[in-house]
Amino acid sequence: MNIILFFWNLIKPKNWLILLSMIINVGICVALAAYVSYLFGLENRYILYISLGVVGLYALLEIIMLTPVGEAVLRSKMKMKPLPETSFVYSVFETVRARTESFNKWLSPRVKLYYTPTNDVNAFALGSRTVCVTSGLTYLPPSQIEGILAHEFGHINYYDSYVSVVARHGNLLFYIAVVLVTQFISLFAFVFDTAISKRFGNAYFFRLAVNFVGNMLITLVSLISGVLFCARSRIVEYKADAFAAKIGEGRNLRDGLITISGGGAPAKKTSLYEKMMGTHPPTNKRIEKLNALIGYGV
Repeated sequence: MNIILFFWNLIKPKNWLILLSMIINVGICVALAAYVSYLFGLENRYILYISLGVVGLYALLEIIMLTPVGEAVLRSKMKMKPLPETSFVYSVFETVRARTESFNKWLSPRVKLYYTPTNDVNAFALGSRTVCVTSGLTYLPPSQIEGILAHEFGHINYYDSYVSVVARHGNLLFYIAVVLVTQFISLFAFVFDTAISKRFGNAYFFRLAVNFVGNMLITLVSLISGVLFCARSRIVEYKADAFAAKIGEGRNLRDGLITISGGGAPAKKTSLYEKMMGTHPPTNKRIEKLNALIGYGV
């Protein structure tokens, strides 16, 4: 059911940037597959079949990554560990979970709390059953942790965390595809050195060109995907804040943001690149919106 609801949410306007990123990834993978087919001199109909197969394989892998397997892979990659139930944060987590369940009957009962051993003060959600806090966050007052966790449950409630899994794995699949294809073409050029030399000139320079283009594709698409993902992330942060306020955690979240930001002062001037790659809107803007939601003046 969660996967069906995810695809229903994926076509909503807030996720169009991620959808565009996925289309770019698939499009380039198809183009690379078609080019390899062309090198082997395959007929157009076979090139079409292979291209459709690439699209199907990409979709299948993404669906697999939407299952608990995908979340487990990311948790392992990000070195998350289950938070002991003896921790006071766990009881805070259970309180927020109960409040969220009263608004979302589809909330997975298997949502679990994890932590990463870092002093950064942060929390995030992945998929439909993973909420993670950093060790640094546990030093905040329990009420503020409650508000921050409510924000993360907001991401789960609106399937934002599911989209994050798709975006992360989509880029990984693209990277693997480009590396495999470029290495395959290089090997092909090495084995069929004479044929390649006749068709494209010097086979050595052809291999260099293929590897250069592959690296440029990875760099360019990673940049484009990163910009699109961050832009979309900034959009959904306000909605997750609003969800926290909706379940009665607006003040706690606002206080937590003030603590984390050192008083909620306006953000320092940043470069255009830093603004484009920022995953969150300015904290002072979020605080202002939360104040408006809870009816509390600055």
